[in-house]
Amino acid sequence: MKAWVKEALMTLIGLGVLALPDAWEGPLLWRISEGHAVKLLDALGLVLLVPGAVLLTRRAVGVLARTRPGIVLLLNRKHKWRVDRMSRPSPTISSPNKYDAYFRQAQEFAERLATCEGVVGVLLSGGVARGYADHFSELDLAVYLTRPHFDDWTRRGLAPFPEGDSYLDGWHVDFDYFCYEDEIEAEWEHTKRWDRSYAVVLYDPQGLMREMLVRKAILTEEEKQRLTGHHLILYGEYFCNLVVPSWLHRGDLLAAHHCLNTALDSLIRAVFLANDELIPFDKWTLNLSYTLPWTPQDWRERVEQTLLVREVSRAEVERRCALI
Repeated sequence: MKAWVKEALMTLIGLGVLALPDAWEGPLLWRISEGHAVKLLDALGLVLLVPGAVLLTRRAVGVLARTRPGIVLLLNRKHKWRVDRMSRPSPTISSPNKYDAYFRQAQEFAERLATCEGVVGVLLSGGVARGYADHFSELDLAVYLTRPHFDDWTRRGLAPFPEGDSYLDGWHVDFDYFCYEDEIEAEWEHTKRWDRSYAVVLYDPQGLMREMLVRKAILTEEEKQRLTGHHLILYGEYFCNLVVPSWLHRGDLLAAHHCLNTALDSLIRAVFLANDELIPFDKWTLNLSYTLPWTPQDWRERVEQTLLVREVSRAEVERRCALI
């Protein structure tokens, strides 16, 4: 019997026991007084109902996370569970989206990996997990293994697929193999946490992948304040007010324009932090910023004007600097 069937039966039986009229519960346990029998059966109903409902809810959330792009489990600032999808920044791209085909193929690879002994879980990360794919995309699959099987796959060459970038069955795939025990204790650097915050759980029989993402793919308040200060000072006080004027004084207009680009990068990162978002990998920062819940007024238009360099002149440097 499948696990979900057992969980559903447990829930239904518990609900049925609780729903029994008191007049029926006494005779069911004729050796016990009627009052005690009612209490005992009600307690039995709760024992069956509560775990069954919890298990079914967890299973439903797991199915949702596997079948809908971009859904991940995170902790909010009060450390409560939430399923966050629509509020996350998403790609703004005009070309056709081949996500469905890529996601189906990722599920097929995950199903094949799930048959292998020692596989704890499989995550889909990268651009496809963020809901977009085209012919430039690849499938990024993170496979978590028990320690003995991790050693077998990575040191003894027993993995079913080669680690790293491969071309398999007509698909570009990047397999990453991890020892689950080591990974749960490791400190994830910022970009990895950002990438994993979008991860789609493809295989997670024990719920360990979701627990790991909830615990590790987060932005703490302390980190947010520290990085915000860094980027605000870097783009405002340092580059715009000191470095760019210094290059104007020294006569290197190209260096001044280059430093303005650096200042703009820091500004974009600060805007992500203002939205309680982890900072994306460099190639995604600007594009994903378009869909942030809050941005400075006329954000995209002003960024476009800031990136535009009409001529290499002092006046153009000052125009761009004023926009930033």
